[in-house]
Amino acid sequence: FNLDKKEDNLTHLFDFIIAYLSKISKLNNCVILSRMKKHHIISSIVVIAAISFSVPTSADTLGERHTFFVNSTYDAQSRTSISATLKHVSVYAYFYIEDSYLNNLSSYDQQTLNQKLIVAGQDFDNTIYPKEIAFWGSEPNPGVDNDSRVTILLELLNPGTGGYFDSANTNPSAQTTNSNQREIIMANVLSLGNDYLKIFLAHEFQHLTSFNQKELLQDTSEEVWLNELRSQYAITLVGYNDNFQNSDLYQRASTFIKNPTDSLTEWPNTNIDYASATLFGQYLVDRFGPKILSETLQNRLIGIASINKWLSDNHKTERFDDVFRDWVWTNYIGSQSQDSKFKYTNQNLQTIQVPVTDTRQ
Repeated sequence: FNLDKKEDNLTHLFDFIIAYLSKISKLNNCVILSRMKKHHIISSIVVIAAISFSVPTSADTLGERHTFFVNSTYDAQSRTSISATLKHVSVYAYFYIEDSYLNNLSSYDQQTLNQKLIVAGQDFDNTIYPKEIAFWGSEPNPGVDNDSRVTILLELLNPGTGGYFDSANTNPSAQTTNSNQREIIMANVLSLGNDYLKIFLAHEFQHLTSFNQKELLQDTSEEVWLNELRSQYAITLVGYNDNFQNSDLYQRASTFIKNPTDSLTEWPNTNIDYASATLFGQYLVDRFGPKILSETLQNRLIGIASINKWLSDNHKTERFDDVFRDWVWTNYIGSQSQDSKFKYTNQNLQTIQVPVTDTRQ
């Protein structure tokens, strides 16, 4: 600042900075006083500038230990918090391991775990992260923690629970008491070292990107069934269903054939719900292309309304009810139809044929 300038100019500059800072939505714990004596103007500007352009939070370091809030509904011991240690840092992620799990491992098992974490980091850095943000859009970055890496917490979860994402963790603690104040996804530590972990991470990372694209940027919340449908499609997107046998898609198709009458849009959060959403998502992409999922994410409409708008904007005569009906018929007809709208393009799904004794409401 040029101290030889007139005091009025400094006053105008101060007023401008106050107006500018008032528009910044992510200033936390910062109180700005609008009425100050004139001889405090220069020092006030310097203080405010320091607050506004603060240095980013330092990165986590290997071996660091933190206490994390966790969801008791999914935790194997119904805990609300756990201690975990940072065991691996990749380009795009921190991998924390629950301490109570680590402490029960032998030295050899801990060395094996470190090797498995390297592979998990490579999966996330080279496949999941770049492919998903290219398709869905970015996660909050650098986000509430002012750190470009995503935190992945591996904890002991209930049997059948692969992972979860809680958007409350992206809030400052002043807004949400039990917030971890990170862009964080949780996954079952028991999946480390097998193909399931990368599947869970692909699924949960979509929820993190969806939170940014829909809630933060569009100021609206997606309906659960469509959010989960996108997360299930994310597994196909990154290539983890390419080897169909024993893939997640194979398991979902098998579940669907046994339970074909489950509601698509109601969401009690059962395996059957995920099966229906998975197959309907595959059908949508097969018929209309993948943009029906990515472009409906990036507008303010949600659920069925967002799909109908996409169909209209892309000059399709069908609406959601028509598409849903055609999908139902596809599952009954199986491979018998020559009409492309009654077929999955994935040959492995063309074998699906629901017995005619079943009826869908």
